Amino acid sequence: MFFNVDNFRDRILQTIAAAETPVEWFVVDASPVNIVDGTALTKIRELRQDLALRGTKLAFAGVKPYLNRYFNPAWVETLRSEDERYDFPTLKAAVRAFENRKAAPSASESPGA
Repeated sequence: MFFNVDNFRDRILQTIAAAETPVEWFVVDASPVNIVDGTALTKIRELRQDLALRGTKLAFAGVKPYLNRYFNPAWVETLRSEDERYDFPTLKAAVRAFENRKAAPSASESPGA
């Protein structure tokens, strides 16, 4: 199946716009994904940043660790950001993190911050 990252972005934005309540997190089950190209990685990073400005976290569940092996490790490292804390091994782990999101203090609330 062909995957178009621009269509993916549009569908996420449409889904969020149609939601009856504000969307804090949007979790994508990436377990069916077997290959990804550099353009998709870059555009997904841009989408994460765009959604963050709107107050929505873009999370992924089930990303296969081997997907990065096709890229230069230094380049992949430049794509990594604090948003990686929104990448989960399973959907269950993502749901658990969402349910516990208010329990964990943010860095600004931590003692000595």
